[in-house]
Amino acid sequence: MIAAKNAARKATGRMDFAQKQAIILRRMFVPRGAIAAATMAVIASIASITIDVARAHEPDAEEIALGSLVDAELAFARMALEQGIRTAFLVNLASDGVVFEPAPMRIQVAWPKRPAPADPKALGLEWQPAQAGVARSYDMGFTTGPSKLTDARRLAWRLAYNIANS
Repeated sequence: MIAAKNAARKATGRMDFAQKQAIILRRMFVPRGAIAAATMAVIASIASITIDVARAHEPDAEEIALGSLVDAELAFARMALEQGIRTAFLVNLASDGVVFEPAPMRIQVAWPKRPAPADPKALGLEWQPAQAGVARSYDMGFTTGPSKLTDARRLAWRLAYNIANS
């Protein structure tokens, strides 16, 4: 019978299920020594990571400059939400800061001449830096990240419309 199965396998090029199962089981079981060695390698790598974390370094000048820049951006974003966009820009931009509307203009000259909005929080700016960089001199930097401008008046109108039509 075995000879007939072997002949059939050679003719079709296929193995029967019983032969496949033995091969699969043999390959699945790993010697205990190999498992112990792999476990020790994982433990050693985790230990080395823990040791590196324990040896935290003092921040260098670039890290300090980046941290200061990101902190300033987050403070600007918080002020824009709490006090309004206009106030946040006027307080945080330098006296020689430039905005493009569409032509470049000094914000401290142009914006104070405009009338303040009746509700400074009607327009909301949600912003946070996702990337930041500083010059080698650490006196200039950039940030970029997602922002979202929301108009509370339109949101209130949509809510009233949805409630009325539901």
